[in-house]
Amino acid sequence: MDAGASFLNLPAGSSSTPNADAMNVDPGLEALASYIVTAEAARTAHDWGTVNTALNTFWNQSHYADPGYLQQTSLVTGNPNQGDLLSLDAYSHRILGFEYLYQVTQADKSQMQAINAQAAAQFQASVAEFTQAGLNVQAHDDQNILNQCGGWAAQSQAAWIDDSFTTSLKDTVNKDLDAAGNLLDAAGSALSFLSNPAVLIGGLVGLVALYFWSKK
Repeated sequence: MDAGASFLNLPAGSSSTPNADAMNVDPGLEALASYIVTAEAARTAHDWGTVNTALNTFWNQSHYADPGYLQQTSLVTGNPNQGDLLSLDAYSHRILGFEYLYQVTQADKSQMQAINAQAAAQFQASVAEFTQAGLNVQAHDDQNILNQCGGWAAQSQAAWIDDSFTTSLKDTVNKDLDAAGNLLDAAGSALSFLSNPAVLIGGLVGLVALYFWSKK
């Protein structure tokens, strides 16, 4: 967990844990879960300032861990609370990865390659942490996106200034973003974009474009 373990107590007198419930984690992680929920809501509104503030706060608060609490059994998953916290961190990287993907669609050709690399780094982290937390469906979903980013990254420098390549890439990413919806939806189910026909078609179009580009 790159930012370390984290734990915040509930506000005094509070017993409500809507964010922890939504994220399927132990109630004691309510305060941290709220940052993840806030970040995702802001991402869907393209409010990047709030996304980054919420995620950075989440990561910074992770320095205030209670090691004893993290070794206790989660009331939700039955695993140590450390695992629940790891899943929150994985979602934080998923959110940031999708933020970077959106930025790819808004960038000019000179910026796209670097932003794609930033997205890939976030999905690499989320895949590793989802796997470690036992959230294999989420890990599988993010691995598909990571593979997609990796395929683009493997293209030559010349591809990244080619209009047909960059236009196809943006089209595919937009389909991914449209189909993904709420990245925390159910916090335990697969993202819809993996089985969405529009995205699958978009991915095929992208591959065809890459093929013909490589033959130039």
